[in-house]
Amino acid sequence: MNAQYLNKHDARNVSAKRNVKEGKRRVAIDVRVSTQHEMQMNALDNQKQWVVKLAEEHEDWIFDPEKDLYVEEGISGTSLKKRPQFTEMIRKAKTGEYDLIVVREVSRFMRNAKLTLGLVDELLNYGVEVYFVNDGIWSRNEGDYFKLTIMAQYAEQESRKISERVFSGQAVARENGVLMGNGNILGYDIVRGKKSRQTTYVINPEQAETVNDILIL
Repeated sequence: MNAQYLNKHDARNVSAKRNVKEGKRRVAIDVRVSTQHEMQMNALDNQKQWVVKLAEEHEDWIFDPEKDLYVEEGISGTSLKKRPQFTEMIRKAKTGEYDLIVVREVSRFMRNAKLTLGLVDELLNYGVEVYFVNDGIWSRNEGDYFKLTIMAQYAEQESRKISERVFSGQAVARENGVLMGNGNILGYDIVRGKKSRQTTYVINPEQAETVNDILIL
């Protein structure tokens, strides 16, 4: 799927896309949190409540939270891999089940600028508009294209900065002798010290035999 999403989206061509469907529009709404941390899960619950309220405010939307709400938990937005809910939503939109896809903001849709613009353009070719609520962007609006481009690039750069900070923090932790992970490593037992840097691993003889057998195989 990724390979075909070249950025053909151009504000000069938007007017040539299919016209907005008259009357009520069949709507799909996507919500996503990138980690399964407790605070993120609370944020997801808040997003679900926001979805219901938003749909109620639009009488021209046909939306059933039981089947038209696509929820992604602990999913990264940098690619389409491991996003079955999102992929299914896009598939249904392209087969004519939806007229409008609603996302809270561009960064929740994708954190890859090229994929964002390419996918939005492809959906327009299928007569499906994307509405980024917090950013105030409607993909069919010619005047919103520049803003969409900027927001998509910003989302990608922000994701890259977060990754760099995480990797940097892990490197510092390793240099300080802080062990990463939960200690569940086959062949070893974790021995926790009073401080993180005093925590270490010792060989578990019984499990070590299993590890040796695996290596031999």
